[in-house]
Amino acid sequence: MPCQYTSDENSLSGRRAPVPLGQRRSGHDRIPARLRAVGVTVREHEVLVLLAKGHDNQDLATLLHLSPRTVEKHVASLLLKTGHANRKALRDSVDELLRTDSRAGTRR
Repeated sequence: MPCQYTSDENSLSGRRAPVPLGQRRSGHDRIPARLRAVGVTVREHEVLVLLAKGHDNQDLATLLHLSPRTVEKHVASLLLKTGHANRKALRDSVDELLRTDSRAGTRR
């Protein structure tokens, strides 16, 4: 879930504490629960789905009407959130990440 940072007056470090915000884009319900749990956004999910089809960053940028640098940021965020070391590892595990749990009728 996206966060907005607010100041924490009690913090000795002066760091801000995250405050969860609601999703502004539609499609949040299509993100598997385990990806939602680690904070994957709707746009990152769109990038992940296209990444699974073998598209490079330039293709993703064109398809999603984004700059290639923004796509790089989304991929980097996905790597961090899913714990994968690199793009290949992420792409290799994408089927499991996007797998649907048919028993519950929801994505895992």
